Amino acid sequence: MQESPHETRPRRRDEIKKIRVALSSHYAGLFGQMPSHQMPSHTPCRAVAAAADAAHTADADLIGTFGGSITDGAKAVQLCLANDIRTPEAMDALRPAKRPDGTLVSAAMGLELAV
Repeated sequence: MQESPHETRPRRRDEIKKIRVALSSHYAGLFGQMPSHQMPSHTPCRAVAAAADAAHTADADLIGTFGGSITDGAKAVQLCLANDIRTPEAMDALRPAKRPDGTLVSAAMGLELAV
C-alpha cells in the first residue's frame, strides 16, 4: 500500500520498484494506482475500508508504507483485516463505548480499554 505513483517523489518510486523486484511473485500490489484507491490526509474511514478490501482481495500478508498519512492508514487497515471489516459502516463496531462507570470497552472485541 502506498501513495499514488503520480504524486510520489521520484526517490519513493525507485524504492517501490526495488521492493517490487525483490518480492517478485510475492508482490501483491500497490494501493493508490486508481483515484478510488487513495489515502488522503487524516485517513478517512472510506479510504481505510477501500485499502482493507484491496489488501484482503490481494491476500496480502505484509503492508509496507513510506510515512505520512498512509502509515496511519496502514495501522487502521491491519485492524480492519484482523476483524474482517471491509466497509466504513462496519468500522463503527470497533469504536470504543463508555460504560456508566466510565471504563471504555470495544463492542466488537469485548475488551476493556485502558485510558
